[in-house]
Amino acid sequence: MSWDILDAVIANTVNGSSVVSRNDDVGSINWVRGMSDPGEMIACGAYQQLRRANGESDRDYQERIETLLRDIPAEHAAKIRAAGVKAAQERAQLDATGGMVRAIFAGKPAWHELGVTMSDVFTSKQALDLAGLDIEILKVPMSYDYQGRSIVSKETFALVRADTGAFLASVGKRYQTLQTRDAFDFVDGVFAEHGARYESAGMLYGGQQVFLSAHFPRYDFAIGKASDTQAAFATLVNKHGDGACRFFPSEYRAECANTTAALLRDNRGKGLSIRHTGDIKAKIRQGQEALGIAIQGFSDYKDGAEAMYRTECKPMEYFDGVLDMVLDITKAEMTGDPLALFDAAVAMTEAQKEAAAAKVERDREKRAAILADIYARHESERCANGRGTLWSAFNAVTESADHGALAGRQIGENKADRRFESIMYGRAAEIKETAYTSALALTAR
Repeated sequence: MSWDILDAVIANTVNGSSVVSRNDDVGSINWVRGMSDPGEMIACGAYQQLRRANGESDRDYQERIETLLRDIPAEHAAKIRAAGVKAAQERAQLDATGGMVRAIFAGKPAWHELGVTMSDVFTSKQALDLAGLDIEILKVPMSYDYQGRSIVSKETFALVRADTGAFLASVGKRYQTLQTRDAFDFVDGVFAEHGARYESAGMLYGGQQVFLSAHFPRYDFAIGKASDTQAAFATLVNKHGDGACRFFPSEYRAECANTTAALLRDNRGKGLSIRHTGDIKAKIRQGQEALGIAIQGFSDYKDGAEAMYRTECKPMEYFDGVLDMVLDITKAEMTGDPLALFDAAVAMTEAQKEAAAAKVERDREKRAAILADIYARHESERCANGRGTLWSAFNAVTESADHGALAGRQIGENKADRRFESIMYGRAAEIKETAYTSALALTAR
């Protein structure tokens, strides 16, 4: 799409929504917002006051850090800013080929403040045109040199961008491309009947991946007097070369590589997955009904949440029940001789007994830390809505699974604890699903 055509499109308001701003300068990325670990910054060890405080919002942190940076040596501040910008760009991974950031957002800018921001929601065509997402992906034969001859392979092909010829991935002969325009047409056909409003879209990793997020206001709902609003989104992620095209219900809109990866991880097994083989368009037609059913699942979640809110519970009993199902050690195994948990008929050396006992003690310490974290979150203001009900207890568990000790964070610093962190964080989706099904089982009593 030429810049002249783009300027003409931008000059017009379409369907009541117009372009509010456009930022294609990747160097101007908002490097503070969205930062999860201030340790990304150079010189944090020397300036502890630059570290982010627990629970500090993006806005508060940004205001504080900009003030603090003015009070330290200029060369140090420059290094910190440069490191922050680089880290933010790596988190975002937005394609900016040709000097155009290929992303669009409705209502408010994304955390990185790049791409196009619309005054209101947009159409899929606007996303393709304004964000430059309608780039064709070509599948071309790969070749190799052998004894001075160039031989074209019949088995291996390259996926390349039609606009630049940039290589994206190598694929087999059975691989079929799914163009972004076709993927967007598919979601148009499903989402329209559910009142979808497109809120974000973008291209990542140099064109290897495209996302589109839609909001479904009719499925939003509030729980309790505190108006604990639950927003209903669905996200499309089309990967070229590696993986499949995914469509699934989600909790928020995608805005970058990090948020897209988190949504994919937390919604494994949900929605619809279309492999890039066979008759793609036929699969899409067959999949529309399945995706519609998945979106209807928002209503089921609303019913479940309302049932939780009506059901009183003893939070510690609920927490222990969930942890019994997701951790290696149960509540009943938290006390007594550690070696009593092992098969008495199995002969162990003294060294093996010592190692086994030590592992049990580590598991006990971790469970205690996780339980304390969940309880603290339950008693915080964030989980005050419906205190004493399953809804509040459920939210405490899911918050810990996403951000706290149940995700494996802040449990320890040695190698074993980091491994535990990796395992637990990767299981966050399964843990939350267990918490949900456990809560629903209690509402049925």
